[in-house]
Amino acid sequence: MSALARWCVRHRLVVVAAWLAAIAASLALYASVGAAYSNNFQPPNTPSTQALHIEERAFPIEGGDSEQVVVQAKGGSVRAPADAARIDALVAAVRRLPRVAAVQSPLA
Repeated sequence: MSALARWCVRHRLVVVAAWLAAIAASLALYASVGAAYSNNFQPPNTPSTQALHIEERAFPIEGGDSEQVVVQAKGGSVRAPADAARIDALVAAVRRLPRVAAVQSPLA
C-alpha cells in the first residue's frame, strides 16, 4: 500500500487527471442513461396487465395503488391523547389529498 501511495505522490498530476477523467465519464454516463424515476411499469399484454385494465374500467375508484402510512409513538401508546390528536390530523390531511379514495385511521 505504501508503494501505491508513493507512486500517487510522485505522479500527482496523472492521478488528478485520472480522477477528473473518471468524474467526467461518470457525468457523461449519467447524462446519457438518465435518472428519471418512473413508477408506471406495466408489461404489455400480460394477464396481470389485462386484469389491471379490466379492474380500472369496472371499478375506477378502487383501481390504482394503495399505500400504508405507519405511525409510531415516541413512547407509550399511539392511543395517548396527544398522539391520537396528531394521528387524527394526519388522517384528515391525507383525506384532503387529490385522488385519494379512502383513508382508514389506525385508531378505528
